[in-house]
Amino acid sequence: MYVQPGLRAKNCDPICQSELLTTIALGKLTAGVDTPLRSGHNIASNMTMHEHKATIRWERTSEEFVRGRYSREHTWTFDGGFTVPASPSPHVIPPPWSNPASVDPEEAFVASVSSCHMLTFLWAASNAGFQLDSYTDEAAGVLTKNDAGTLWVSRITLRPHIVWSGVRQPTPDAVADLHHRAHRECFIANSIKTEVIVVPESEPSS
Repeated sequence: MYVQPGLRAKNCDPICQSELLTTIALGKLTAGVDTPLRSGHNIASNMTMHEHKATIRWERTSEEFVRGRYSREHTWTFDGGFTVPASPSPHVIPPPWSNPASVDPEEAFVASVSSCHMLTFLWAASNAGFQLDSYTDEAAGVLTKNDAGTLWVSRITLRPHIVWSGVRQPTPDAVADLHHRAHRECFIANSIKTEVIVVPESEPSS
């Protein structure tokens, strides 16, 4: 993970800091928040294995399937019963064979990384004694080709805008440490090889 330049990680030697200013491999960063956590060493310390389910359903609506002329619209249904209309990105499959109004896998992946980072960040901030009023992230993922010529989401940039409140306000270094902790503990970030860049913006509550 990369956090904007100038926000240095504590307990990080020159080699580690050099990696920090490019990409930090998962598990290498050992920096922590100034204030110790009130309970537990990490977010998963009291958790066991969980299974997360999704049902993906597509049905053919065209007689020209073998010619590639068919709708790719489908649905995602989650274990809570919520169903989401889904489609390939219109940048990959143009309409009418896709639906720009539906969620596509690439943006869902970006949203998953952003959501997991936010939830873990909120946990870390709460445990460190810092209070947030709001957190808004305009995240973006970049699709590029790897060495084999295969497309993949190579980089996700998170741009969290955080509004803090309360008497105790975090310093920029503390905010950077919270983001590092969030990245290190995030379940989704630990499951991917995509580079994650964080460009934080903070302001006190008015």
